[in-house]
Order: sequence, then structure tokens, then C-alpha cells
Amino acid sequence: MGKYKATIIILNWNGQHLLRRCLPSVIQAVNYDGGGHEILVIDNGSTDGSAQFVLSNYPGVAVLPLPENRGFVGGYNAGLAIARQHLVVLLNNSTWVRADFFTNLLTHFENPDVFGVSPKILTPTGLIEVEYLHATWDGRGIIGQKQPGFNEPDRGRVGGPCYTFYAPGGCSAFNRAKLMALGWFHPIYAPFHWEEVDISYRAWKRGWKVMYEPRAVAWHEAGSTFSKHVPAEQNKLIWHRNRLLFLWSNLSDPEMVRQHHSYLPVWATLDPLHSQSLQAARAFMVQADQKRTNDQPHWRLSDKEVFNLIGACCSGVRPNGSLVKGTGSDVYLLEGAGKRHVPSRAVLDSFSNWLHVIPISDQELAAYPLMPVVDFREGCLLASPDRTAYIVSRGRKHPVASLQRLAELGRSVEEIIPVSWEDLRRLKEGGPA
Repeated sequence: MGKYKATIIILNWNGQHLLRRCLPSVIQAVNYDGGGHEILVIDNGSTDGSAQFVLSNYPGVAVLPLPENRGFVGGYNAGLAIARQHLVVLLNNSTWVRADFFTNLLTHFENPDVFGVSPKILTPTGLIEVEYLHATWDGRGIIGQKQPGFNEPDRGRVGGPCYTFYAPGGCSAFNRAKLMALGWFHPIYAPFHWEEVDISYRAWKRGWKVMYEPRAVAWHEAGSTFSKHVPAEQNKLIWHRNRLLFLWSNLSDPEMVRQHHSYLPVWATLDPLHSQSLQAARAFMVQADQKRTNDQPHWRLSDKEVFNLIGACCSGVRPNGSLVKGTGSDVYLLEGAGKRHVPSRAVLDSFSNWLHVIPISDQELAAYPLMPVVDFREGCLLASPDRTAYIVSRGRKHPVASLQRLAELGRSVEEIIPVSWEDLRRLKEGGPA
């Protein structure tokens, strides 16, 4: 039985024919994981009898009928507001999942730093639609996203979990409390496009992580719902408008902001849609500025620090966030420009279920420059050989005086990781927790 339970929110609009494929796969995966998940269909003002179809055929599935189509942003936000589990899985009705989907997807939330988890998403014919994604910055001030392996056969190219730029809103899992802290999906992006990029990037800037899990597999029939009812030119205009709003409401690095505003007049002349989207985005400038101002006190990472984690592959070979080892016993975390040594199993355990280590050749391992060692996860609980408990904060160990004090801190003994004296010596002394 899976340890973590979620509210599975399925967004639907006139997709009764799609629900006939989506819901049985979801129910099968719920049963495979031992049950206990909540399934909630958000019916976005359908006129094809979708809501009644679900109620008549799937009595264990809840339905929230909305009086009108609120798009991706409004529809998902309505579901998030009433979800009862602390984890949520967002699915479009045009997706269907493998039986072990939830079992593999949700294990990452053992690590409290994880904000979202993206699965491997395939086309109906088995081609890659989404693996891990990384962000690009062209030096002229326009952000992009790159999908290695897009539209290629699935060859299992990514051997284990890794970081990803963002978790696609139509097929991913999230920590609901963290979503709530970010204010759900921002209405500035209504009806769709860039809302999931925005919320994932904001999570990265708060120091949280967005992971890709290749063992969780889903399929997606692209263009079968909302987008097929939106004219292509309007769809592109919304996409470009929302990318500008993403940049204006999130970027704070002075150099990146300067590059963007310097290049923007040139960019607007490259395509009539660019100039139209720029004009449309300017109508939301006040909201974008306010959004950035509200977020700023919570930032822990700069834009450049985030790009170091979600930018191009480490040395162009493997995704950032991969755990690798050569023929020896040492494990390394790939980040940015090189490899970071994981000094002990206890340090690895502090990241909980992020434990899928990829074996690579010693030659490849040697090609990655050595970077600073990996520390214990911020906030983790450790226990010394003499059973003294400590909380890790900013590279220091803070002793916890008693079980009562542990409870007062909202923590439990189940979270404690036994460590050696050598592990503890890596941390500086701190005051009582």
C-alpha cells in the first residue's frame, strides 16, 4: 500500500468520451496503490452530460459541476480549494495512467522540500511528450524551455529521478499546502498557458524542488479538449502574452531584467503576434508588479541560482538533480557545472525517497568537475549514537532537549535519521532547538 494519499483532480470540459478512458485507468492505479485516494472530477460547464455520466457510472468519484468553463486556471483552482488530502494530483481528462503511476509519483513527497513531481508523459503511440524539462536563457532576455527527446521513441534515456523546470499542470502531483502558500494558480494567466511554469518557478525561488520521476508513466492525447476549440492564432497570442507576464512577475536579477527590456522592442517587431501579445500583456502590468512584490519576501534563491539548477544538462550529458555513482561506492549529485559528493548514506537518507542512483562509467564520472559537498537537508532530524536528537538548520545541529520539545516543534520520532559521530562532525554546533 502506498504511504501517501492524494486528491486526484481531473479537469473535464465536454469530454465524456475521454473520461471513459481516463477514469478506469485512474481507478486501477488507485487500487494498485492500496486505495485511500480521493478522486474529484471538475466539470467545467460541460453540455455533453459528463457530470451525470460520472455520477451514474462511478459512485466513488466526486463531481464538482461549475456553471461555466473557467479554463485550466479557474477549473483547477476550484478543485484545489476543496481537496481534502495534503497531496494533489492534477490530470486532464485527455490523460490515462499506468497502474503503478501513483505509487511511483508520490514517494518523492517523503522529502518535505519537494513541491511538485512530473511523470513521464507519452503520446498515444509511445513517443516522448514530456520527460524532464530545462529552462533556456538566450542572453537577449527571452526565456524558453527545452524538452530533450521530444517526439522520439521512449528508450528510457533518463535513468532516474532528476530536477525539472516545471511540473505540467495537466499531469503532475503537488504539495497542496505549498500550492496554497503560493496562492494557487495565478489568475493573471487565465485561461491557460504558463500557469504551471509560473508556480513551479516561484517554488524554485522559495528553495523548494520540482522533480521528474521516469517510473511514473502517463499517456496524453494532445489537443483533444480546450485547445481544439481555440483558434490557432489566439492560442499563440495567449502563449506569448503569458510568457511576458511570467518574465515581468518573476525576474528580479538586474542583468536579466536589463537584457529583457533592451531586447523587447526588437522582439516585438519579429512577428505581428509578438506586438499584439506585448500590447495584451501591458494591460496586466500592475498585477504582474504586485505579484512580484508579494513574492519577494519569500525568495531564498536568486534567478541565476535557480537557472543553475533547472538550466541545461550538467555538462550537456545528464539532467541536473541526478544521483550517480561509478564503480566505487561514492554517490554524487549532479548540479550545474559539476558533481557534488554525497558523503554518507545518512546524508542521502535525509532526502528520503530520492534514492534512485544511476550507475555510470568512471570515465563519465571523471568528466564532471568536483563541486561543494552535499549537506544534510535543511530541517531534517538526526539522532546520534547516544540517541541525542538534533535539528539541522543552516549547516548547524541544534539539540532537541526532550520528546515533549520535539512535539512542540511539530515533529515526530518517525522522522529521525540515525547518524554516526562522523556525520555529526560535519555540522557546526548550534543552540538548543
